[in-house]
Amino acid sequence: MFMKKYTIKYSSERRIKKALFKYLKNPSYSTSLLPFGYLRRFGIKKKTTLSDKNLKNMIDTYYEQYNRKKKIY
Repeated sequence: MFMKKYTIKYSSERRIKKALFKYLKNPSYSTSLLPFGYLRRFGIKKKTTLSDKNLKNMIDTYYEQYNRKKKIY
C-alpha cells in the first residue's frame, strides 16, 4: 500500500526515495500519504533514529523489495 501511494504521487525512483527520506526524518500529518482513517487510528510515525547513511540504505532495500514496476516484467 505504501509503495503504491508513493509511486502514484512521485513516479520516479529518485523522487520516491527523496520523499521517503524526508518523511522518515520528520514525519507529519501534512506530509503523510496514508489515509486519514489510518492516521487517526494509529497516529503518525515517530521520527527515525537511523543515521542518514543507514536510512538511505534501508530506503534502497525497501524500494528494491516493493518496487511495483519491477514486478510487472
